[in-house]
Amino acid sequence: MRAVLAALSMVAALSSCAPEIAQPTASLSLTVAPLSYPGITDATFDIAVRNASSQVVFQKSLTSRGYGPGDGSLSYVGTCDASDGENPNTVSLTLTGLFTGAGGAVEIPASQYQNPGTLELDVDCVENTDVAVQFDLTILRQANQGFFDIAVSFSDIYCSAKLDCVDQDGAPLALLHDAAGARAQTVVLGLACTGDIAAGGETWLYRDPVVVTCADGTATVDPGAGPGNLSEGAGITSTGTAPLFGAAVYYGEELLGFNKRYWNVLLGLKPDATGCAVTTQATASPDALTLGATPAGTTWPIITWDVDVTDAGDAVVCTTHPVNGEAPHDGVATAYTGLTTPASFGVAYGPGLPPTPVVNQIVLAGTFRQWTDGTFADSCDAYLNPDGVEHTYAGDTGDGVYRLLAAGQTFDAWCHMDEALGEGWTLVMKSVADRWTYADALWTTVGTLNPGDWNLTAAGRAKYPAFDYVSFQVIRSTDPATFTSGLSYDFGAAQASALWRFQQPGFQIATGYISYWNTITPADGQQWGCTTYGTQGFNMLDYTGTAMLPGGSFCDWNGYARWGQRINMNNGGTGNHGGQGWGAESTIGNVYDLSQLMWVR
Repeated sequence: MRAVLAALSMVAALSSCAPEIAQPTASLSLTVAPLSYPGITDATFDIAVRNASSQVVFQKSLTSRGYGPGDGSLSYVGTCDASDGENPNTVSLTLTGLFTGAGGAVEIPASQYQNPGTLELDVDCVENTDVAVQFDLTILRQANQGFFDIAVSFSDIYCSAKLDCVDQDGAPLALLHDAAGARAQTVVLGLACTGDIAAGGETWLYRDPVVVTCADGTATVDPGAGPGNLSEGAGITSTGTAPLFGAAVYYGEELLGFNKRYWNVLLGLKPDATGCAVTTQATASPDALTLGATPAGTTWPIITWDVDVTDAGDAVVCTTHPVNGEAPHDGVATAYTGLTTPASFGVAYGPGLPPTPVVNQIVLAGTFRQWTDGTFADSCDAYLNPDGVEHTYAGDTGDGVYRLLAAGQTFDAWCHMDEALGEGWTLVMKSVADRWTYADALWTTVGTLNPGDWNLTAAGRAKYPAFDYVSFQVIRSTDPATFTSGLSYDFGAAQASALWRFQQPGFQIATGYISYWNTITPADGQQWGCTTYGTQGFNMLDYTGTAMLPGGSFCDWNGYARWGQRINMNNGGTGNHGGQGWGAESTIGNVYDLSQLMWVR
């Protein structure tokens, strides 16, 4: 027997609903897409809508030929109930028949395909508002195509699955070597799939851990371990009396002109393991599944293993168990996910990678990067250095725009992510051939300036949302083009945000002259020679005030900066008091443009 899966997409839209069931005036627009495999010339469905009181708003039996072209698609308008207290409405759809032949004259026996049964979705019917409801079905159907003895097809991908305890002659399988070095009872869980090259499909396989549950203990086998032999603590985790003497994982790709990929798990069963059952599940796809989860809103097929392998007296009771086999060879079967309950798998095996745990990694979503599941980190450093269990810095990595969620706000930020430098810096402010005045309100109030300016070397200035919301411990100022040319300060404790930091009273972080600020200033703004009163820190005007420090014409001081230092600068060849750095100014000295980027981490 061979099986083929066909995809059936259905879209239902609930329109505004009248309060009276007896005379409904609102409309429900049901649309069924054509079936995805050839030969179907009609399909029949029952649809029904019930309100929260379980009253039938309407029900109808529909045919594709009566309400569509006969290829499985149809359109129909029904009703729903938006009366007070009658939400949610439950919309149900049931496939009642598939037909082939001219005019849909020949019914396909129900025994030749797997009906997903009645599908239900709860929706709120809103008066004068259309509410879209989508049903996506996949139908497993027998056919005479494919090259596996027994197979199912997952939307352009054919799969075969089995559990074997005996060989073709009915003798016990003895493949793995036990502790004495002898070949002993082995249970094989096989999975092999091939994508449809003509349709451009790849072959992606997804597995969960294999669990062996026995009367005295349990073993869990990681299908992402290996390849080759596994042992306790290295691919096998047991509780109680360990039922396995070993296990193995083998995987690979057969280059036979199609994308056939296999992934087999072997279990070495101890002779005294009693009352044991093997359970796991798997699926396949022609495309990578997001975080190993089947598509939401669809009845996606999965393969389940649930086979008794030994009885209470430790006798082996399993034999050969192909997918969808009949008793006593059952236990490996296809099933459907629910429309609202996708299945998630722990390990993925696809093109270009070995079996790998399914975790969040970096993906490009249009103009920004994010985690695979659509969530966001709260800083660039949190992307670069995640927990390593549910998230990993892999995929579409590198410098660029990442979306952040920090302090309850969602926004984009430029991230410097050079792993070689151990970075993870979040850009908060820019000043290139431009300047920020000390008194600019954006230093101490929520707001942005040119937040979409990601040209880090072009002239101009910007304040990004990250300035207001990203917490940090270290702040850094760098050359726009050369990140390694810069100056950092570690506060030694978390700062709520750059905004919060610059809202606080000024303070001195060191006494003396800091050469970095001096070397990036024009000649007339550089240190003149007197260093007696040099002070550097944050919010230096708040810290020093405006009173002139003593020293005469050569050593007068009262320059200041938001982040920088005061100096006795060279102003037209004579000493004068000034400031250097971010938001640097002086009461009588000259000012200059700054070309720097401000980062936090």
